[in-house]
Amino acid sequence: LKSKSKKIISFWKDISESLIANNVFSNDSYKHFMEWISAFNCCKIRVVRLCTTFFICSLFESLANSISWRKGELEKNQQNSKAKQNHQQNSLFEQEISLYLSVANDLYKNLLIVRIRDIDDKIRNLIISSLTNAMIICDVEFLDEQKLKYVGRALNDTSSVNRLDAIKFCEKIVLHVITES
Repeated sequence: LKSKSKKIISFWKDISESLIANNVFSNDSYKHFMEWISAFNCCKIRVVRLCTTFFICSLFESLANSISWRKGELEKNQQNSKAKQNHQQNSLFEQEISLYLSVANDLYKNLLIVRIRDIDDKIRNLIISSLTNAMIICDVEFLDEQKLKYVGRALNDTSSVNRLDAIKFCEKIVLHVITES
């Protein structure tokens, strides 16, 4: 698995983007799929937890990307003058943003936070990395005290690699906040 992590990340990223593109979040199939992911997320076998963590992080970041892109398109549409066509498109974007935020918050509350205290250093680091990326991609929605708290806690991680990465993640967040303001 060590040498295959890039392929696993790519695989789960493709799955995540496919879920978003096909708008399956309100289907029963998706709910059933997420029940399985939740079960695998709590599995005692580390490799299974690691694989589901790749997926959860990938989906979380893909949702952040989609929310950010839709918000940008919504702003562009609001500046244009084609009122009727833009109104329908804006309404669709607002619905999708709301749905994606709901799914992302469910992932955060029910799956990401569970793994933040995992025994496996790599899993903890993946979660913190994903939270950091989401905060940078879509800061309005994800950059808050609750999520920053977990990045801050990573500074006290038992793994020296994770502590070093936590410093880098904090630096990325600070640089993002400085450049955005």
